Amino acid sequence: MQGFERNRTKQSIELGKTNRSEDSKQESLYESSSIEAANDRKKECFLNYRYIMAGLLLWGAVLAFGAYRYNGDPRRAAVVMGFTIFFILFWYLMLRQLRQKRSQQDKNKEARLPSSKE
Repeated sequence: MQGFERNRTKQSIELGKTNRSEDSKQESLYESSSIEAANDRKKECFLNYRYIMAGLLLWGAVLAFGAYRYNGDPRRAAVVMGFTIFFILFWYLMLRQLRQKRSQQDKNKEARLPSSKE
């Protein structure tokens, strides 16, 4: 029984020596594919934000139309639409700033990755 285990460990050590270069290739391939997948998720997420913002803009237009129809005063519609646009622009700028901050952090991580493996 012990001889079998010794042979098995010797085989695994020999395989480990020959497969290290292949493992490092697979790890780098995995990291690059995970980075690409993360970028794809970011793009999809940003597209979802655009749809949400377009929906909010449409909803603001409906509310502005209702405010105008209430008594025919166009200033009410302008106020409602103005605040809707302000709200959407505020969140757009906040999300853009967050995205830039995260991309900067990702670049910093990528810059540190090769030096940590050496």
